[in-house]
Amino acid sequence: MAGILYQRRTGRDLMRIINAFLQPYALPLRQPWRTARGRLTLRRGWLLGLESETGLLGWGDCAPLAGTGTEAPTEARRALAALLPRLHGLDIDPALRRLAALPPAARCAAQTALLDLRARDRGISLARLLGAGHCEQLRLNAACGALGPEAMRRVAAAARAGYRTVKLKVGLAAPREEARLLEQIARDHPGIGLRLDANGAWEPPQAHAFCDALAGLAVESLEEPLRKPEYARLEALQACCPFPLALDESLAGLDPEHFGTAFPVRRLVLKPTPLGGPLATLRWAEKAAAGGVGVVLTSTLESALGIAAVAQTAAAIAPEAVHGLATGDWFQRDLAAPPVISRGCLRLPREAGIGATLLTEAARGAD
Repeated sequence: MAGILYQRRTGRDLMRIINAFLQPYALPLRQPWRTARGRLTLRRGWLLGLESETGLLGWGDCAPLAGTGTEAPTEARRALAALLPRLHGLDIDPALRRLAALPPAARCAAQTALLDLRARDRGISLARLLGAGHCEQLRLNAACGALGPEAMRRVAAAARAGYRTVKLKVGLAAPREEARLLEQIARDHPGIGLRLDANGAWEPPQAHAFCDALAGLAVESLEEPLRKPEYARLEALQACCPFPLALDESLAGLDPEHFGTAFPVRRLVLKPTPLGGPLATLRWAEKAAAGGVGVVLTSTLESALGIAAVAQTAAAIAPEAVHGLATGDWFQRDLAAPPVISRGCLRLPREAGIGATLLTEAARGAD
């Protein structure tokens, strides 16, 4: 990784930043995004744009979100506003070294914009910059929201659209009622894998009861089952489950060395926004691989520009996995053209960098 990003630079390769700016946005959702931690109807954030002396633009999406482990929006904006003047005149490498003290969502945006700029300068994708081999598409799960009547309709639509895995938020109703609904989905859509996310909803007895009730269902994984994700309790629950348990929000604020190579669960869900950017995500993936633990990358409900960057990072880290990046259709409008998704697969663009550019109309009215 270091060799790819920090090669010896010649005078011809140096690229100074001559302009840095923030653009706020507010994207209305088609319907509320509900989890065990609350509901969201409007997605707010900031685009960070960096311009080089050669006229290239690099983009980063700063999209803090309560309950995911990011800083508060006001902290993110304050951190980026303080950073931008200090980037003027710097090349990419010294600029990257200025980011360590930033909170995670701000650091993710700044790091992504810098790496996007570098990849565009080299005429390669961000995935290639991060070490990816040949990868044309990624398999995705459909994001079907909180388990309930509307989610049942979304699952049916996802199955018709060719998705083989659906993600559902659980932990919002009684475990027995949710298990009954999942059984109905399994009957109506045989062959569809169930990726479940409890967002830390349960105490251990409830989590064990829920997992027991899922016996015989095609559960692909269960994320964040415990309100207090203590190592021993997670390890004990995983020992009783035939499917992978996964850590997601619990990783925020931790160092990849936290678990050594002995993880209490069989999967990590990596989100660049709360982890602090593509490079931190790569470090987590390397540590997971050393411990024999699988990884998938998922959205933190970023804009289309943010999703483009996460997709590039996913292609570098786990090109064969099923990732959680099909969230664009939750928005009434977006900041860039949505990724091309067909039959449950996201087609990676051929353009350099993150492969996405701010729409002109979005630039006029992002907020």
